[in-house]
Amino acid sequence: MREVFGLITKGHKCVPLRGVDVMADIIGRGCKVKLIQTFINSEENPIEAVYKFPLPENCTVCGFIVKIGDRTIYSEVEDRDKAFELYDKALTNRDGAYLLDEERPNIFTLSVGNLPSGSVARIEIDYITILDTFGSEIRFFLPTTISPRYIPDGSHTNGIPEADIVNPPFALDVPYGLKALVNIHDRDNILSIESPSHKISIDISNNPVKISFASETVKMDRDFVLNIKHKKGFENRGYIYEADNGKFIQIDFTASFNDLSEHADKPSGEIIFVLDCSGSMGGSSINEAKKAIEIFIRALEEKIKFNVYRFGSTFEKLFDSAVSGNNENIAKALQYVTKIDADLGGTEILLPLKDIYETESGLVKNIILITDGQIGNESEVIKLIRNGSNKNRLFTVGIGYGPNEYFLKQAARISNATSELIAPDERIEPKILKLFKQVTRGNLMSFKIHWANSVEQAPAETVIFSGHTVSIFGKTDLTSVIPDKLKITAVFDSKPLEWLIDLKTINIVEGLPISLWARERIRELEEAPSSGSRQVDRKDRLVKEEIIELSKEFKIISRETSFIAVEKRKDSEEKEKEIIISKVPVMLTKAWGDANVHHCLLFSPLRYKFFHGTSTKRLYSKVNANFAMPIELLARTQETDIVVHLLTLQRPAGGFVIDKYIAKRGFSITIKELKDLSNTIITENATDKFVLLSTAIVLTILRKNFVHKKDIWEGVVEKSIKWLDGEIKKNKPRLKNISLMEWVEEFVEQSFLVE
Repeated sequence: MREVFGLITKGHKCVPLRGVDVMADIIGRGCKVKLIQTFINSEENPIEAVYKFPLPENCTVCGFIVKIGDRTIYSEVEDRDKAFELYDKALTNRDGAYLLDEERPNIFTLSVGNLPSGSVARIEIDYITILDTFGSEIRFFLPTTISPRYIPDGSHTNGIPEADIVNPPFALDVPYGLKALVNIHDRDNILSIESPSHKISIDISNNPVKISFASETVKMDRDFVLNIKHKKGFENRGYIYEADNGKFIQIDFTASFNDLSEHADKPSGEIIFVLDCSGSMGGSSINEAKKAIEIFIRALEEKIKFNVYRFGSTFEKLFDSAVSGNNENIAKALQYVTKIDADLGGTEILLPLKDIYETESGLVKNIILITDGQIGNESEVIKLIRNGSNKNRLFTVGIGYGPNEYFLKQAARISNATSELIAPDERIEPKILKLFKQVTRGNLMSFKIHWANSVEQAPAETVIFSGHTVSIFGKTDLTSVIPDKLKITAVFDSKPLEWLIDLKTINIVEGLPISLWARERIRELEEAPSSGSRQVDRKDRLVKEEIIELSKEFKIISRETSFIAVEKRKDSEEKEKEIIISKVPVMLTKAWGDANVHHCLLFSPLRYKFFHGTSTKRLYSKVNANFAMPIELLARTQETDIVVHLLTLQRPAGGFVIDKYIAKRGFSITIKELKDLSNTIITENATDKFVLLSTAIVLTILRKNFVHKKDIWEGVVEKSIKWLDGEIKKNKPRLKNISLMEWVEEFVEQSFLVE
């Protein structure tokens, strides 16, 4: 049973938080954000307002100031315990005090202490981050609510129940909302902007492009997501920044080794699907996840072993242990997946992972976990994952209005894998299918930057898959001479690779690389295994001291430090009044725990986008006084529908069988007409001519019409490419007096209806 609060706190006091404003600037992959929280005390007594809120897990919180009237109170970074002592002392002396703590890298607690009656406090929090990037698309992500976390009984940290640390009080509605203004620079390089989470207004009249919500404020019941696609991808590049405390280097690196991976041998390991079937996964989430798993299973080759798990409060698995991907086992798995539903209660991730990690097979296990990740016992789960990281890779796919971003990304990070987050209006299948090539072909090995001097690199080790852009930071002293180029080497499929990265010295952009280097270094210290048996979140003394030293030097927050600001006050009548504690409720995540709402609202076929310079059909709609915004309603969604549907037609043995939907939708013919046509194919040996024709047509459609969605289908159809190559070599098929492939090329080009 969860506790739900209304518009007042316990004790029938008014909620003091009146609004949250966000202002962000995006330059390339870099992003600087100012978060402003406004508190008003409308009580007769002074209050202590406590507000637990989320931030992106990879952000660096580097600023914290308080404005009351015409006064500005600046903060300092202190040891967490000392910061609380200063805060407590200030409240005892009836001074103002403001404390910002990090509970998790994505959960923070703000304490606004001794706010006088009638006063307004404006809390300004600054953070910087590098945005997630794949190909030419970057993703701006702003969490707004903390979804209730499933926490097993008895979970504690330093004697404090985990529930008290991560779960705020929840409300079905709150009196405060969110305003946002996002400036996206380099307008001419932007191809499209979309928000799968909110209706937005886009002003392209000037540079930067300005993004705001279509309404003045929005409810804080879901994450705010912007997907920004550029006309060209991000190039490998390096920057040098000089500061008083050293030289800082930022390397932006994108792995592109598709030419080699075309001929790479697939590993003969295991692929384990682990699907969250708790209640919060109901509706479109579970259906789209099932479809993606079905396509994935159809693409498996016999030498790869696989299994399917589903979990909630309990778990079950299809096979006792992983089995080969032969026709019989794939048929059983497809039948099993069809019957899966979100009917297993809570989110107990530890149970199925224990079963997988503790079962010895002698093979590398590639685990694909699909979940909203709403758990509070992350440390216990992460410990299991870390201990098995030499034999297992855990790829995570986070789903929902407010997935647990930190847990999902950390779990993938420490197991040398990748993660994906999917907003409710985004299709699940494409992102899961992008994992196919990563799972089956692997990542760069022995990645090394050949620094010319002694450089402190952060992160020290990086996992890199094709298409993903990563940023690596280095710090060296001011006397070091840094060359104009840096060599990077790696190994893929036993083949050595080498890149030369150009470096250039530029002015510091508001401390971006300096703070990010420090944050990455602190993260490595925080996430390293604890050496003490009695420690869970806190590290041993030496590591803790290093974290505190870095936090203070670079003025950024960590789990060992806090921002503290104290406002000295003169004597007043309020010094005699009792300070009332007011815990700010957080709005319950949209559709959380309500299967009926989840079913209705999780997926909408219409996604509103701005496309710059595209040739697709458009509908123009006036969104503000400055311009008419092109809105694409269906074309891109229909493209994904067609690609996903085509992939479901793949046979376990390889090859495709076209169905009546593709025949009618794509070519305006019937299945009978297509079969009659296939019977006219001339072959040197007996074969299934309809499968032969279907396979040739499907692969040609994908290659000619959906090359821009290659990251979805490329790895999935390799089995059928091999099957078709074998059939053509063996049977030399001809149709209408020309080779089958020549005929199909012309047939698809002239007849296939893209729109």
